[in-house]
Amino acid sequence: MAPYQNGTTPRCEILKHLLQNPRRGYTVEELSEWWLMTKKVIEAAEEVKGALRHLCEQEMVSVHHETSTRKSFYKVNPDKMPHIRRLLDETETG
Repeated sequence: MAPYQNGTTPRCEILKHLLQNPRRGYTVEELSEWWLMTKKVIEAAEEVKGALRHLCEQEMVSVHHETSTRKSFYKVNPDKMPHIRRLLDETETG
């Protein structure tokens, strides 16, 4: 079974998930749903990261890195709000 980018295999990921609740039993459907949700979240996160990177490069969005929580917080750039509104209006109408 081929490993993922982080070096784990699907078998390892399933085992990790099962270890989180070792007394609970899962159906194939439940594990499949968990698997799909996990993969969708990972895919969505990559798309969102790319979009945020682009928006930051365009200076429409700014990012603040909170060192205590090691999280990044994104905000709209108030100076770019008229431009952003025009862009969104154009996107919605055309």
